[in-house]
Amino acid sequence: MLTFQQAKDPQFMAIRARNLTAALLDRKILTLVIEAASACNLKCTFCDAHSGRAPKFREHAGVMKEETWEKILADLRVYVAERGPLAMIQFHGNGEPLLNKKIGAMIARVKSEGFALKTRVITNGILLNEAKARELIAAGLDEIHISVDTLDRDKYNTVKVGDYAERVLANLRAVIPVVEAEGRTELYIKYFAAEEDNSYGITQADSDSVFDEFAEAARKSNVVHLKQQPLVDVGKGMLDGKDGMAAPCEIPFYLLYVMHNGKVSACCSDVFNGLTVGHLMEELPPTKAHLGGSILEVVDSVALYEIRRKHLNGGCNDIKLCAGCGNRTAVDVSQLPADIRRQLDAAIVPPSAAQAAE
Repeated sequence: MLTFQQAKDPQFMAIRARNLTAALLDRKILTLVIEAASACNLKCTFCDAHSGRAPKFREHAGVMKEETWEKILADLRVYVAERGPLAMIQFHGNGEPLLNKKIGAMIARVKSEGFALKTRVITNGILLNEAKARELIAAGLDEIHISVDTLDRDKYNTVKVGDYAERVLANLRAVIPVVEAEGRTELYIKYFAAEEDNSYGITQADSDSVFDEFAEAARKSNVVHLKQQPLVDVGKGMLDGKDGMAAPCEIPFYLLYVMHNGKVSACCSDVFNGLTVGHLMEELPPTKAHLGGSILEVVDSVALYEIRRKHLNGGCNDIKLCAGCGNRTAVDVSQLPADIRRQLDAAIVPPSAAQAAE
């Protein structure tokens, strides 16, 4: 199946906004991103975390510890018991999730305990061989997303700083028949729509090569998808607070991002710790009472409320990382229809008021 990234497609703005509003009225989040590993086997030039733009990030990168994972599970039990299952739990972040050797078991726990309606892994495909694919499918994984920016070996090595183009291609050729035969896990092969010049050097020819390789398999399949996505040229804007879109963003309204060390952010693009809303593995002192120490507390936290309120009221320029970020979904919350905006405004209740109403 040939498809496009819905999160950035204006056609889906009204649907996404209504789903978002309904969740917020019930004080829910739709998506939890779990960073199974912040380490990576690539140094992509477009990645703030591993390209070197985030000072010393790689020195502190690692794999999620067992105690952190168990805390997440305990928090999810409490959250789901009170607010119901999430729409999606995704395993990705600022690293390669398959570097965590327990990823299959992690997915199986999420599925067996009914924490989310769907689960997703986003991977660069280097470790996604046939055996790993079978492990993930057996665990109950709903979606595998793999980013294939180019099939040209030299270009891949230049842009992603790793000579793995041929390995990723071989992995996909081996995995596609497995996914088809099993028929229960969807595979999304993602490539850039690179019609304009960009700092990464990805060209239309690169996009065409990916399309030509996988289009036939996708057209004939209900579980293999070839997914085009816009190329977001982030550059160093998040570091200096410049050159971003400066438009209110949907992401802090529907998503929480748990890093490999238990720190929680309001955005999955937060490499520079500028949108921290909690920490699951630290006892928070009184000076940080606005943060949350559990997933449920983060959802109800003053820190998350303040970020959302700034975005809803057009004040995202007051947040340095948001002002300089070029990554936006289709939903600009300041441009929503009046009826949805009123509902959204009513749904963002200050934590103290929400707690008093219980």
